[in-house]
Amino acid sequence: MRDKAPDVALLPSWPHLLLREGVLALLVVIIMSAVALWLDAPLGAPPDVHNPANPEKAPWFFLWLQETVSYSVVVGGVIFPALLGVLLMLWPWLDRRDENLGRLFGGRAERMSVGFAVIAGIGAFVLFEVLYLGGGVPDPAIVDLLNPATGMLALALVAFVLAGWLGRSTRAAFLAAFAVLIVALVGFIVMGLWRGPDWVFYWPWQDWPVVS
Repeated sequence: MRDKAPDVALLPSWPHLLLREGVLALLVVIIMSAVALWLDAPLGAPPDVHNPANPEKAPWFFLWLQETVSYSVVVGGVIFPALLGVLLMLWPWLDRRDENLGRLFGGRAERMSVGFAVIAGIGAFVLFEVLYLGGGVPDPAIVDLLNPATGMLALALVAFVLAGWLGRSTRAAFLAAFAVLIVALVGFIVMGLWRGPDWVFYWPWQDWPVVS
């Protein structure tokens, strides 16, 4: 991947960067405060280790991990989060280009890579989930390999290679792979919210059975 490094005009962090970060932080605080006032989040009963709730769910920000672990302990609990962390750690070291710094998604190649990656990620996620929930993986011996978490990891790798090769940009490669993984994380959170007793999938309009 060949990254060009054209001459750029350097700006001081004050006031250009710090003012924008301050405005963004204020907006986040306002939005989170509004959500906290709108959505109730009461504390539940003290946990009973001898009679746990069914289903017992993690907080929403960890629900994606619980969902991927339900597919495969190795892929969902180790490989998927590890690769996501490695991607985030390597990104600043491998993307050293100065062009289009400070712009959302960078230049044209990066924006196109993200757009195609999001569209492909949504389509692939729906397909993987339909196949998985519909019994598309009949052999339990290969369920650790053929599941939505593995499929989205494979798609992220394909997006990384194709975006980097076609866009001739390391940044485009990272953004495309990261876009696929973000689609996967959001999708896994939604799937986890729709899990009922014994981690069975239920549509929002379906009632969960009463489990005592």
